[in-house]
Amino acid sequence: MNQAKPMPNLQAQLMTLLVSADEPLPASTLRNYLAQTTQQPFDLDGLLINLEAAILPLGLRLKINAAGVRLVLTPEQQAWLQHFVPQSTPKLSRAALEILA
Repeated sequence: MNQAKPMPNLQAQLMTLLVSADEPLPASTLRNYLAQTTQQPFDLDGLLINLEAAILPLGLRLKINAAGVRLVLTPEQQAWLQHFVPQSTPKLSRAALEILA
């Protein structure tokens, strides 16, 4: 049922969630949200590994621990990403993502 190679649009969804989150997101929250928003089977671990490999050349990295997954950004990187994230997009918390899913 799991795909060996994640689809790029799922990576984009995952990156958008991580950029817009204001705290680490638990794997269960990410899994539930993606399951509700796609009909494609996916492997969250594979998605995270491929996403981390894709963002590493940009100087970005993921921090994955018991608290969840978060995008690690320097102040310069945060300012750079402001150009790509609409100013009206609110920061999402775990609770908000769980409600959306």
